[in-house]
Amino acid sequence: MEEVLETIESCRDFLPKYEILAEGIWRIQPICYADEPRVPTLVAPPPAPTSAAAASTRSIEEQFSDLARRWKLETRNQSAISAIVMHPAYLDIIGLGPTMIPLILRELKRENNHWFTALRALAKTSPIKQEDAGNLKKMREAWLRWGRGNGYLD
Repeated sequence: MEEVLETIESCRDFLPKYEILAEGIWRIQPICYADEPRVPTLVAPPPAPTSAAAASTRSIEEQFSDLARRWKLETRNQSAISAIVMHPAYLDIIGLGPTMIPLILRELKRENNHWFTALRALAKTSPIKQEDAGNLKKMREAWLRWGRGNGYLD
């Protein structure tokens, strides 16, 4: 990193150009004058794996906690529900299967968040009344009631 910073400092009017190659992998190519050395292309290491197969040695609770934390952090300023529920960490949680239901319900009990799509996908049902759709408080209450009634919550 020090070598990179030294090379960057040697460029007058450093204007970086970033190119995203894939999630978590990016390349920086600064623009330098012709008489100056160019900084080699940098590629960041890929992010730690979050899929169920790659994380098989970690407990289900740890996997869920890490994925949920990442999902909340990276979608906290997002207003589009479609972007929130299509986030890779959210999809990874769904991919871990029905064992996620009690963990999601406990998280929903602790803090209201948009877990409804994941719950519906995993439980293959929805306890939300049509007239309550869009009312987050009532949607949350319906899922928590369903969780207690189906033995997922105390």
